[in-house]
Amino acid sequence: MTQQTADKIIERSNKLRSERAALETVWLDCYNHTFPIRASGLSGHVFSADQSKNRVADLLTTEGTRGTRDIASIIVGGMTPANARWFDLVIDDVDNDEAEALQRASEIIFKKIHSSNYDSEAVESMIDNVVAGQSATYITDNEDGTGYSFEQWNLADVFVSSTRRDGVIDTIYHCYSMTAEQAVTEFGNEVSAKIQSDAAKKPNTIYKFIHYIAPRTDYVPGSPFQRDMPFLSYHIDVDNKKIIRESGYHEFPVCFPRWQRQRESAYGVGLVYDALPAIKELNELKRLEKLGLSIAAAGMWVAQDDGVFNPDMMSIEGGGIVLAASTDHIKPLSSSSNFNVTFSQEDRLQNEIRATLMADQLPPIDSGVRTATEFHVRLQYLRQLLGPVFGRLNSEWLQVLVLRCFGIAFRNGWIELPETLSERAYNIKYLSPLAQAQRESQIAAIERFIGQVGGVMQIAPSAVDNIDTDEAVRQLAEKQNIVDIIRNPQEVKKLREERARAAEAQEMQAMQNQIGMVSATEQARADAHAN
Repeated sequence: MTQQTADKIIERSNKLRSERAALETVWLDCYNHTFPIRASGLSGHVFSADQSKNRVADLLTTEGTRGTRDIASIIVGGMTPANARWFDLVIDDVDNDEAEALQRASEIIFKKIHSSNYDSEAVESMIDNVVAGQSATYITDNEDGTGYSFEQWNLADVFVSSTRRDGVIDTIYHCYSMTAEQAVTEFGNEVSAKIQSDAAKKPNTIYKFIHYIAPRTDYVPGSPFQRDMPFLSYHIDVDNKKIIRESGYHEFPVCFPRWQRQRESAYGVGLVYDALPAIKELNELKRLEKLGLSIAAAGMWVAQDDGVFNPDMMSIEGGGIVLAASTDHIKPLSSSSNFNVTFSQEDRLQNEIRATLMADQLPPIDSGVRTATEFHVRLQYLRQLLGPVFGRLNSEWLQVLVLRCFGIAFRNGWIELPETLSERAYNIKYLSPLAQAQRESQIAAIERFIGQVGGVMQIAPSAVDNIDTDEAVRQLAEKQNIVDIIRNPQEVKKLREERARAAEAQEMQAMQNQIGMVSATEQARADAHAN
């Protein structure tokens, strides 16, 4: 059964590879015009950084590279900033102690994520998303069990499918290679005798493996055993067609966000696909500009080949002397190049590329001071441009990331939650700048409505009775992520009761003072009348 399962997985991965071949040529073209080094492995082209320098040299413009890097950094910084917590674990109808426990758990997970290698891996992962339309990031705990480890898998080595009707990725084939020595260190005696022999004699011999992750149909809920978990995991020796490790996962351990999903396909394309025509045109324009520049710098000459003067023997260089019977034999030829045309077209194409890549929505560092209002307006506009992609990144990237990190943290004892929350379903509330920009329209609607009611109150003051002002204040605070300064309802109730008692006591004191004054006045009148 194990041999048969390994055969099926290997056969299926080979089929997925052949089915994806046509799409890989599109990704390869996008990488070649932005990040050539990251194209290694696509369409069978494997190369090192040294071997890819010719591909880099073919890029006469880096506008696509810079635009891709900028928008990737903007998205990562806008959705998962390292300087402020960008998510909260939320459960409905919790008391103060439970809410504080969830806040502490969220803070611990946030700090663990950003104290790991997440920030560097996230930017590279988003670059793959922008260029090719998807990326794969494997999430686990580190070797000493004190934090997370994020590993970005090369897109050329990852093949995916879905068993779900909604098309969400839940099956991964990760094809990877290891030396014989590494394989023995990782899998021990489970590897074949040949690999063990090579580990001793030829340790650098390369062997191929497949890491297969898929939903388990017969999993046991709550089971601590890896073979009963919701997701199965097989490591397969391809040459020997043997499963050398079987385990499982409580949560799907791979983030596989897609930018623009292709119809009837598990894969997608990225922003660079849309900008590719402009990038190619700019590259060709740069080539012509470079040719015109060489003519303008070195000059172009016309020589008369009359049998006496031999142009093939002529060499023009600085400080040199050209021997000719007449100056009519050689003359400078003026260039018809017009650099103003190329410069104008170059500016247009650069702006078009940055606009297509949405890298022009936030100002560069050297563009002067920008107000917070302008920053939020630009973020709001960027979120609107992202449109459905923003929602897909939330569901296929952030949700998978937080759920996986929460599960690891809980099982490793990094966070403690009350027993009352053990069987409760929780949600993820995003607090990032881009998520905040998504709520700006709701905040503006509340503020606009309150302003309109204020106008009505000028005519009918009782109109305010229709508004739950406490709820309005709480919603404004929640949507702007400033709930820390808001008192909870119990504290508000206590404060109002104390204020009411103080007002009542003050009123009683005033009444007593008035009664005392009246009594004193009457007494004074009585004394005066007696005299």
